[in-house]
Amino acid sequence: MKAADVVADGLRRAGAGRAFCADDADPTLVDALRAAGVVFVPTPRAASACTMAVVTGRLGDAPGVAVVSSDAPELGRALATAARDHAPCIVLASRPPEHAPTKTTVVAGADSAAHWAAHAAQAAMSEPPGCVWLVISPDVATRPALPVATAARPAAESFDPAELETLVRAVGEAVRPMVVAGRGCRAPATAAWLRAFAEALPAPVLVTPAARGALPDPHPLCHGLLRADAGIVRRADVVLALGVDDVELASANVAFTAPVVRVGRIAALLEEVAPLLRDRSRADWDVAELDRLRRARPAPVVTPALATLVTRVREATPSGTAAVFPHALEPATMVWQSVQPGDVLVEEDVIAASAALALARPEGLVLVFGAIRREAQAELQRAGVDARLPEPGQVGSALERALAGSGPRVVVVPVPG
Repeated sequence: MKAADVVADGLRRAGAGRAFCADDADPTLVDALRAAGVVFVPTPRAASACTMAVVTGRLGDAPGVAVVSSDAPELGRALATAARDHAPCIVLASRPPEHAPTKTTVVAGADSAAHWAAHAAQAAMSEPPGCVWLVISPDVATRPALPVATAARPAAESFDPAELETLVRAVGEAVRPMVVAGRGCRAPATAAWLRAFAEALPAPVLVTPAARGALPDPHPLCHGLLRADAGIVRRADVVLALGVDDVELASANVAFTAPVVRVGRIAALLEEVAPLLRDRSRADWDVAELDRLRRARPAPVVTPALATLVTRVREATPSGTAAVFPHALEPATMVWQSVQPGDVLVEEDVIAASAALALARPEGLVLVFGAIRREAQAELQRAGVDARLPEPGQVGSALERALAGSGPRVVVVPVPG
């Protein structure tokens, strides 16, 4: 085996199902990944490959993988998203980075390829998740190397029994508990536990941007984003912060008046806490007050034409549909009804993001809002995505045809004005 083969095998065992390969990537690395059973997705630019890897890591339980030649200024913007959203990803490159923000950089040698591939995967997924730059130079990639048994994924962390006791006591003493769901709740399995927990209390839920969809927006207990003007915050007598990191709390800029109980390992902890809460008194929220506070949430600052467009498109598509917005249209994301984690994204490179989203969730439709250059259709199709760029008056028929199809599908929705 060559060193490239050993690295590729380590990434496959870490759970990497596909690799987004820029046109300038080392062909030895690309061939090794293909031989290891990792799906090869060609991308014209290194920055697009990194965006796709970041989105893939954010949606799944394994790191996304981008294969590039070297660092470039535009990679920094793509990888800054990985740092902001704590998305696990690995950039497999021929040279060390110069500008790109990464969690760490490791350099594989022919005699250490297995070790550093496993280290890169573990570092990308361990808390807090982020981007790892894994260097394997062209001369090293072709050298003979021995496969070595390594642990490609970090060991599962057990929860702290003291954390469990604190949560049970806080819930038992609360009259008006409120839940704040953070990025730690965005895994589908954890989102299911979050919903069951909120309904059992019952307790209203605020979400951070990274956790949107963990409790569906239409759910009567979902009170939207955690923000300083959320009226529900002032009525709670305890705040249960589930999977919320320091950056998310600081970004929300909310001054809590009630005690805050923070919980990290969500799924395992909620599974243990469920039987301990069986005999507790239910929370005593006034249902009419909850409804009034929910309806009193500030309306998003969006033009009526854009709000109408997003609303109509959302109503015309099934629950598995996802949407990607450029930064200029970010306020319109609040009009979109999110029903599962990761079904609404705001990205600079909306084409790369939509391709990664469609490949990760081929059973659903992906929509891109905004003006998109015509060449983007060829880029999406090259990545294995069925792409439709209809004229403004043809969006409805394009949606019908896409919904009747199967596999990865993207429809671009032109935005008025």
